[in-house]
Amino acid sequence: APEVLELQKACERAALSVGFPPETRPFQPHLTLARFRQRIRRPDLPPADLGVTRLERLVLFRSDTRPDGAVHTPIARFALGGEG
Repeated sequence: APEVLELQKACERAALSVGFPPETRPFQPHLTLARFRQRIRRPDLPPADLGVTRLERLVLFRSDTRPDGAVHTPIARFALGGEG
């Protein structure tokens, strides 16, 4: 959905403006439910209306943080939507 891409661009601009390096990986829309790390100051982001987005599937990943970056392993897949 275009709204999600606009939100991602706004987040990237905010992160760059406070000194984070640019993300080199392609954007994959996802929702992180929890992550335990050292606390850092979060940038102020503008409010965003994501509108309505149809989700076709949900993939639950395990995320293991390693010195060279996170490793994401799918542990369950769920089909969403269907009829009606």
